[in-house]
Amino acid sequence: MEQNKHKQFLYLVCIFLLMSLGISLAGGHYYVKEAQSQKERALHNLEAIADLKSNEITSWRTERIADARVLHSNPFLHKMVSGIIMPESGHEKSLMHKYLDGIAAEYGYESWIIYDSSHKLLAFSKGADHEIIHEPSWFSSHSMEEIFLSDLHIEKNGSVDMDLVIPASLEQRTYLIVFTIDPSVFLYPLIQSWPGASGSGETLLVEKNGEKILFLNDLRNRKNTAMKMRTPFLEDLPAVKAVNKIATTMEGRDYRGVPVLAATRHVEGSPWGLVAKIDVEEVLSPMKNRLAFVVLSSVLLVLASGIAIIFLWQRQRDAIKLSEAFKYKAIASELRETRDRLVEAQQISHLGNWNWDILSGSLTWSDEIYRIFGLKPRESTATYEAFMDNIHPEDRQMTIDAVDHALKDDTPYNIEHRIIRPDGSVRTVNEIGKISRDSSGAAIKMTGIVHDITERVLSNEKLLSLTAMQEAILDNAGYAIISTTPEGVITSFNKAAEQMLGYKAEELIGKETPSKFHDRDEVSMRAVQFSQELKAEIDAGFEVLVTKSRRNLPNEHEWTYIRKDGSPFPVLLSVTAMRNPEGDITGFLALAADITHLKEREQEHKSILETAMDGFWIVNGEGRIMDTNDAYCKLTGYSREEMLGIHIPDIEAAERPEETAAHMKTIIEKGKDRFETKHRCKDGSIIDVEISTNGEVVNGEKLIFCVSRDISERKQTQEALSL
Repeated sequence: MEQNKHKQFLYLVCIFLLMSLGISLAGGHYYVKEAQSQKERALHNLEAIADLKSNEITSWRTERIADARVLHSNPFLHKMVSGIIMPESGHEKSLMHKYLDGIAAEYGYESWIIYDSSHKLLAFSKGADHEIIHEPSWFSSHSMEEIFLSDLHIEKNGSVDMDLVIPASLEQRTYLIVFTIDPSVFLYPLIQSWPGASGSGETLLVEKNGEKILFLNDLRNRKNTAMKMRTPFLEDLPAVKAVNKIATTMEGRDYRGVPVLAATRHVEGSPWGLVAKIDVEEVLSPMKNRLAFVVLSSVLLVLASGIAIIFLWQRQRDAIKLSEAFKYKAIASELRETRDRLVEAQQISHLGNWNWDILSGSLTWSDEIYRIFGLKPRESTATYEAFMDNIHPEDRQMTIDAVDHALKDDTPYNIEHRIIRPDGSVRTVNEIGKISRDSSGAAIKMTGIVHDITERVLSNEKLLSLTAMQEAILDNAGYAIISTTPEGVITSFNKAAEQMLGYKAEELIGKETPSKFHDRDEVSMRAVQFSQELKAEIDAGFEVLVTKSRRNLPNEHEWTYIRKDGSPFPVLLSVTAMRNPEGDITGFLALAADITHLKEREQEHKSILETAMDGFWIVNGEGRIMDTNDAYCKLTGYSREEMLGIHIPDIEAAERPEETAAHMKTIIEKGKDRFETKHRCKDGSIIDVEISTNGEVVNGEKLIFCVSRDISERKQTQEALSL
């Protein structure tokens, strides 16, 4: 007996050794295959990253050239250059500077510089430090008539820049407008970003520099290297492939000499190459750890199993049998609990499963399918024919065809159809099925699910109805309704807006901001006006249109829209910020009404007032004269330009300033007044006037409209008669 036990022990030892050997061989084979697979997946990801970034860089360069072409074709830009180089006044030169500053800010450029054809520096923006401006290296390699984007270069102060060069002609002389681009704003963040967490993932932008490779951006493992670090051409260096315009994936070594996987691309339209790389060690490290854990766990498990088997070989034989009996009972109990949970889950989700034996024709349903069809479980027989009888007559043939196609052509069985319950109610279900076939390819069984989707269908129909009603309201509105994202990208553009501006909705939605059809000069002017009013710096762009709405202030003003054909027209524009329950802005809604006819009537009224014999003027709530006609200017001796901006206390000779302020407040509250007073003329003389006033609030601003008549002669006559 001892000899048998010894043999059993040797037998188990041999099994253990064989299993250990098998585990080792399997682990080695797994490592080789999995390592290759991991590398291929990593190279595929690197290829996608390289394609994405090279395409984005190419698009960014193309957009800069497109910016330059748009500016070059703008005659107003050439006028701006004239205003800077040969200004008629210092004020004009300042305005021209602000205009170019606005263009630089709008297009995201750092600064601007103007050179003449002899490379002489003529003007530059505040953002351009004149002490570090150098003669660009591209002067000798590009035509004065050429629009181009320069390569990256280092300024005297150590910063890295690019230049966008736009020629401008003025009086048969050529000038160069140079917009400086800071690559750290967009280009470098794009290059240095990496999708997902990685300890070594890195993108490099490189180009040839003589007999070496120049790294154009800061490196992850070596700081302050942009435009400074160079390395010789080495055979296994991925950057060599990139600068030679070879698009490939490879395994090599990077600038540190570390083994890496890399994808290389050429950036179209530039001398740049792009490398997306990651350390081989990082790619294989998770797999090595998993392999070591699996191998160690397997060895320990085999060893523990062998010891346990030897120790319990005899003593646990009967106990194992008893344990298995209890196990079978536990499994049966667990299966019953699982079945009960499945039934409950199907009831909650209104989803049942079925099984159709095609050869015998028998069909089995879960209890939930009976409930979906309005039948009692196990009191009705489930057959294919009975199933078809419950389908709505209008959907029956469609369902038969779907089953036939699935059986014959292996077409996926996924269909929505209606059923009619015994009580006459109609439900909508979604059926999905899978076919099992024998070795000859014949269909033998079909299994699937039935999902009651009636509530979802009804909800969708209701939502479609509401959407159609909303679209009808928007499309038939008599004014333009335009919505945008918080950043200004247009998200809706109704029919009235299309008719008003001449654009189709698909031309603008998701592509443009409302700045597309606004007068740029007017936007720039309002940016200055609103900045003074709100005491905050407001950029000349989309922000001008919504800045008051962001601050929950009334935002209704007259603006000039530019149609697609270039014709301008006035609108009354109201902009509202749309907010979520937390108060965050989710977008903006703009309502614009064409006020061309109102403006024409206003002009007619103004013409009438200009030819009137009586004086007419408009005063704001602060007492400042906003407008006046020639009759009143002639009466007081002031020119129109002098009158605009004068305050009432400057010409009022009968009331003290505080009395005038109180009088104006009364007029605005009551709406109108008529009184006599005295006004002081430009030459110091005093005249008697009769004033008729009407106070109104126009576009949120308190205004007083005044008609004045000279009654000096009448007063003199009355005084003479009183004597």
